[in-house]
Amino acid sequence: MDLLSDYECAHLYSAVSDIVTGERFWEGDSGLFYHEFIKLRHFRVAANAPTAPASGHDSFVPMSVTKSYHGSPRITLPPPQPLLAPLGPTLTNRRTRRDYRDTRLDLQQLSTLLGLACGVSATVAAYGFDCLPLRTFPSHGGLQSPEVYLGVRAVDGLTPGVYHYDPRGHGLDLIMDGDPSEQLSALAFGEEYVRLAQVVLLISGVYDRLRWKYGERSYRFLCTDVGFVGQNVCLVSEGLGLGACPVSGFAQGTAEQLIGIDGRSELAMLMLTVGVVDSATATVS
Repeated sequence: MDLLSDYECAHLYSAVSDIVTGERFWEGDSGLFYHEFIKLRHFRVAANAPTAPASGHDSFVPMSVTKSYHGSPRITLPPPQPLLAPLGPTLTNRRTRRDYRDTRLDLQQLSTLLGLACGVSATVAAYGFDCLPLRTFPSHGGLQSPEVYLGVRAVDGLTPGVYHYDPRGHGLDLIMDGDPSEQLSALAFGEEYVRLAQVVLLISGVYDRLRWKYGERSYRFLCTDVGFVGQNVCLVSEGLGLGACPVSGFAQGTAEQLIGIDGRSELAMLMLTVGVVDSATATVS
């Protein structure tokens, strides 16, 4: 008991008292059990935290904070354009939009969406390195756990397929040829608007980017980081006059197979549809 603070002793006493009275909290709601288990009571970097090199130019912290597919066909995107929509109306007008026109998305719009929602905005010296990339979304420890994949159905200048967004090169790496819209709709249990969207984003979280520093709290931080990206996508889409719809009800295991991740070190977390809005029939929520 001498190893624990007064606060920790009080928490332990409360937990033991509940168990004595018959409460088996570990057999109940696993989400609440996890939340209680990882509450921050003192800060301790995980015991297996590696030592970073003294200096360098890569983004090792201790692993790259961005992912690339060497050898895959690469499409370099045009530079993102400034977003001219004012912030206030963009925030108040933002809605979930699921009605999309049967047309093609402009490649410049997609480039601006990706660059402003999840691109690299600057670099900074951190973790013993000279040029750690900074992104347009906040992330825990600056470790940038989210990765962005795209299922492309109808975009000018892009072959239909599944792509990975490389923020450092502002480009798309082709993972799989072919129109993925039917597979993506099936992932979302047959939702028609998923099939009709010009682009479907799948946002994953790389758990190991956080785990070396934050231990068991990493999953909680992973969810928050992905939420930051999702909100950026919604707001930038609104500012560009596009429709976006976040989708959390999808088959994560099958999605992980589609984009080629293992579901342990990297997990599928969020789907978002993006499309050209059909204003005549649009419904919002």
